[in-house]
Amino acid sequence: MKRILLPLVSLVGAALVLAAAAPAHIWTDVNGQTFSGELVSSNQAEVSIRAANGTVSRYARSLLSAKDLAYADQAGGAIPIDVKLDVSRVKFNASDDNSHEGQTITTEAWGYDIALTSKTMRAASNLRVEYQLYVRQAKLGEIISSQPLLNRPGSKTIGKLDAGGKISFKSDPVTTRLVKLKQGYYWTETGHSESVNDKLEGIWVRVFQGQTMIAEFTTNDTFKKAGWPVELKAAAAGK
Repeated sequence: MKRILLPLVSLVGAALVLAAAAPAHIWTDVNGQTFSGELVSSNQAEVSIRAANGTVSRYARSLLSAKDLAYADQAGGAIPIDVKLDVSRVKFNASDDNSHEGQTITTEAWGYDIALTSKTMRAASNLRVEYQLYVRQAKLGEIISSQPLLNRPGSKTIGKLDAGGKISFKSDPVTTRLVKLKQGYYWTETGHSESVNDKLEGIWVRVFQGQTMIAEFTTNDTFKKAGWPVELKAAAAGK
């Protein structure tokens, strides 16, 4: 069988970014000859297969049987891809309200820019991003550090991520307040003149391809120690 091979340096590099590989498969060419190898990737033009010695070769789709092409397309979609996850904190907007006697209230909307960059040389579908935003909110006169940590869940479904492609989106906003007293005023409940502000403490992001988690990011590892809030609630409900 005639094989269409490209330089092995680039092919091996592409194979290394896969988070997993399909099991060995017996392939059949259009002439009926067979060989064994692991599926690395599949696209509209070719199928990449890794031999037992680790060599990765590309085969034009016209060289393989229809049954093998169907297998490659189905199994290839189940192989987890490798993605780079970038997360950065951003202020969406802010507004001041000076109508309150003795105080200025600044309302701000904070969140995160979340970007996924594919490091795998094939497209992927069925991607889902789940995140938890963490915030502390204080009432007038309260100290923010003594307030409980609250979570705000969010998610984003990504229909398709192209090979080497990038997709960016913004998280849901979290509204926070900064209450600043004017000179000479103080909180009647506490007698102090400190500012009161809410605070966006951080984010925990997880990326799934199907049921497999392929990337994760958190601004604070203590979030992970406490556990994913949705899973904790589900476990408690099941008891």
